[in-house]
Amino acid sequence: MGMMKNIKSPKTLRVGQKAPDFLAKTTSGDTLSLNRFRGHLVWLIFYRYPGCPLCNLHLNAVKRREEHYRSQGLSIVSIFESPLEKFSNLNNPPNWIYWIPDPNKLLYELYQTDVSLKAVYRPSVALQFLKAFANGFLQGSIDGQLGQVPASFLIAEDGIIENIYYGKTIADHIPFSEVDRFIEQRKMGTWNSHSTL
Repeated sequence: MGMMKNIKSPKTLRVGQKAPDFLAKTTSGDTLSLNRFRGHLVWLIFYRYPGCPLCNLHLNAVKRREEHYRSQGLSIVSIFESPLEKFSNLNNPPNWIYWIPDPNKLLYELYQTDVSLKAVYRPSVALQFLKAFANGFLQGSIDGQLGQVPASFLIAEDGIIENIYYGKTIADHIPFSEVDRFIEQRKMGTWNSHSTL
């Protein structure tokens, strides 16, 4: 596990700007560029580590929406702060999602995600842990920073960031209603850019 520290970098990423491109190896060994998704909607998700029950709980909810997301042409790129060999701790990961190990946290830094001890010790986090345990997602090895906070970026077909969501706790993810609204409004051409910071 990495050393615990608080990262409070000034947020310079904004809705309406081009999403920072990157080259990264996926778990399948392919080199992935964000630019390859031009012409597609992208949901970029920064998780914690594969053995995190909170991450597996959220991922399970994403999997239940597979048919809808795939039919709407939404590509999901998920990033974890662990090395490749730790991805066996993920609970039945679907092959339609792109998986990126980022143990050096280069992409976390590029997208200005947070690490905060305060984000760990919240009553809402305890409730989410209980929900995860009740669904069979038990605590695995902690292969990252304890206080890594999730983040999501919804990126349009032209590579422009349309929604930014930095979690407030280690269990906090963008609401699915926001993802659905992004898909629907992009299809209708009525999207009004906004940010949740």
